[in-house]
Amino acid sequence: MRVLLIIAFSFLYAFVNAQKAPTLIQSFNLIGNQIETDNTGLMYLLKNEEIIQFNEEGKVLNRFSKKVAGNIYFMDFFNSLKPLVFYKNSSQFVLLDNRLAPRMELIDLSQLGFAQAGLVCASNMNYIWVYDNAALGLVRLNAAFENTIETGNLNQILGKELNPNYMFEKFNKLYLNDPALGILVFDIYGNYSNTIPVKGLKKFKVDNNLLYFADNSTLSIFDLIGKDFNQISLPVKAIVDVLISDNDIWIATANMLYHYKFE
Repeated sequence: MRVLLIIAFSFLYAFVNAQKAPTLIQSFNLIGNQIETDNTGLMYLLKNEEIIQFNEEGKVLNRFSKKVAGNIYFMDFFNSLKPLVFYKNSSQFVLLDNRLAPRMELIDLSQLGFAQAGLVCASNMNYIWVYDNAALGLVRLNAAFENTIETGNLNQILGKELNPNYMFEKFNKLYLNDPALGILVFDIYGNYSNTIPVKGLKKFKVDNNLLYFADNSTLSIFDLIGKDFNQISLPVKAIVDVLISDNDIWIATANMLYHYKFE
């Protein structure tokens, strides 16, 4: 499976102008509420405290679970050789290898000075972003977990009360989602750029210049350049997450994982 590196308008054309319903390639008895891919084409499915790594044929390759830390809030495959797993309830994270084996013991964010770490994600050059609920700002840590960038209180800087629930970095931009305000975009130095006016989201994905997410059986696509908004009906209901690569679409529900293709 090719990595998500398609041109925005080609992507829209493939889905919006599809003349036929997508073809079901295969369904898998794999259950999860977050599905991701890495830059090698491997797939990952998260359910509660477990991550499953598998290929596009549905063959399970590796699993990761650390029940003592509780449920996983977010998994980040920004770096396929060093995936990041964040446990929000226990304010901990761990870095894995490409076979989902831990590279280290759990890192307690309170020991790094974050009494209320709300969100954590990976960044370029082995850096890590933390959204600090106490300081109400972003902090960028280096590989030694030392502070290198601090934005300060974003509520004061932006003049808005932030309550973010989701964060990741893609293509040198940091996306910080607040369901009430929209998606705040920062550069890799923590400088605020703009707010994408899409509200009420729990999670979403960005591919090139497109932002997309699924709600029940509807796929919504927002063009970050042209500001166009498109919606396409999908053949599966009660979708919990969706992943798109070229003409392939992976749909995770509460009971099954589906692989469809648009011809």
